[in-house]
Amino acid sequence: MVTVHQSEQNADFGAEMDASAAIVQTVEPESYQLVLKNSPNELNTLTDWINQLANQLQLSANTAFRLEITLAEAITNIIDYAYDDDAEHEIVVLLDYLENTATIELKDGGRPFNPLQHPAVVLPNSLEEATEGGLGIHLIRSYVDECSYRREDNHNVFTLVIHDSEG
Repeated sequence: MVTVHQSEQNADFGAEMDASAAIVQTVEPESYQLVLKNSPNELNTLTDWINQLANQLQLSANTAFRLEITLAEAITNIIDYAYDDDAEHEIVVLLDYLENTATIELKDGGRPFNPLQHPAVVLPNSLEEATEGGLGIHLIRSYVDECSYRREDNHNVFTLVIHDSEG
């Protein structure tokens, strides 16, 4: 939530307000929610949702790409590693957009996992040294402006912030 202050004259009360008097106006973010199941098939739903939001919010192509790659990587990690069983579980994606900034919260009820405690990746010097996988968290860190983790009510809550500097 952002509070906007603006000076204004008020003729409704029969007297003018001092020019330095302020009216406080609260601006709420545009909020969107998507609930996915822990199935790889849901990644198509995620991509469609991001494309819809990118068009609706008039995000730059760069920001839409950053949203898609970071959310796809984070959701894939949840699907692949968060649960010890084959049961269906929900993954909640909350996106707030305000003043060219997308704040995304990913919530899952999987086992506790703080991706920010995952060690930084040492990139290989050649293709021969490269191994498959292990770059998802590195990609997320590379494409977001801020990220944080907390465990709340037996849920992982991973928050990502992406500024749309071109928006």
